[in-house]
Amino acid sequence: MPAFTRHYPHWPPSAPKSLTVPHTGIHFNLEVSAWRYPQKTATTYYGGLLSYARLAQEVDALAGFLQQRCGVARGDRVLLYAQNSPPSSSSATTPSCVPMRSWCRSTP
Repeated sequence: MPAFTRHYPHWPPSAPKSLTVPHTGIHFNLEVSAWRYPQKTATTYYGGLLSYARLAQEVDALAGFLQQRCGVARGDRVLLYAQNSPPSSSSATTPSCVPMRSWCRSTP
């Protein structure tokens, strides 16, 4: 049995064994959700609620920071070094950023 299917005997019968790649990107999907459901909760973290509208604002703020402070341009590859948590998924905390063509570090 190939390595990537060895878990199949333990897989829930009703769960799909593969995912279809969507035709739209994550940022577009967030924009649509923020437009359709601005006040709905996008994520809950330690009792704090973050709406789709607020998440979209924070993502846009992080993108602006990367462009204005780090010089990131369309097509640049960027590594974000941050804790794997909802606050880090937007700009609630300012993560370190490493554009592949130059170094940029921001600390709160």
